[in-house]
Amino acid sequence: SLDERKRPAVVTPHVGEMSRLCHAEKKDVLDNLFQTACTYASVHGVICVLKDARTIVTDGQEIYVNQSGNSGMAVGGSGDVLTGIIAGLMAQKMPETQAARLGVYLHGLAGDAARDKCGSYAMLATDIIKGLQEILIRGEKEHAEI
Repeated sequence: SLDERKRPAVVTPHVGEMSRLCHAEKKDVLDNLFQTACTYASVHGVICVLKDARTIVTDGQEIYVNQSGNSGMAVGGSGDVLTGIIAGLMAQKMPETQAARLGVYLHGLAGDAARDKCGSYAMLATDIIKGLQEILIRGEKEHAEI
């Protein structure tokens, strides 16, 4: 249960899942994205990553709105890729809120790289993974040149 853990959890619902979690209509969640995410995070003591056209990350007090990513990422398995990125960062001892924010940003950049390779209409979650590899290699090369 969310209330029985030792460290903050990160939850990554899309709007439909959030509407079920909050027992609210999807339209109400869409009309109140920030408030819904903040309230859920505060009440349950979690980091909430509310996925929509622009993903919101909040601990209930601070809000981060991600600007990377594109509509092609609304594909089955994309959320699993995001969760894996966040979990990988947390496994490296990155604080939960920082891991969620960076994970969402990297996920969006990876989706943008995937769109550049295969377009937004044919994108698969595996293309996002390949995009992640591409942006991490590019970042490593740029860092090596500094």
